[in-house]
Amino acid sequence: MALRLLSARGRSLKEVRTRLTDRGVEVPVLEKVIEKLLDLNYLDDTEFAGQWARHLAFNLLYGNRRIAESLKEKGVPEEIIKRSIYQTREELDEKEAIRRILGKKIKYLGSEKLDLKQKRRLSQMLSGRGFSAGLIYEALKNPQEDYE
Repeated sequence: MALRLLSARGRSLKEVRTRLTDRGVEVPVLEKVIEKLLDLNYLDDTEFAGQWARHLAFNLLYGNRRIAESLKEKGVPEEIIKRSIYQTREELDEKEAIRRILGKKIKYLGSEKLDLKQKRRLSQMLSGRGFSAGLIYEALKNPQEDYE
């Protein structure tokens, strides 16, 4: 059962523990299974966090805040979260992610100049993706100049 969970995608230690507990696995058996998975390097929160952070940053273009929230929900320790985000942002920083998002949105809108309503909607969308207010403000000051 545990291997089936891990075959679909990588999971954190907390996720595997919770899923097996929910499926009725007894605590002594659960601990032995977890220990064996750790010994075989099938469970590694550091590796998982790096892969998950990279997936969220590159595929979904999420900001650091949203990536950190997702990893916290999965039970990854704070230190590993910070390291994973830092390593991911060496490859694709938040400004570049915002630039990619706005490039697509502005092309879709097709307008010469964004009005206040459009900027507000873009700001809310970027905030929901986990970007800081400062980065959003900087990106939306003159968006057409940078994203055409």
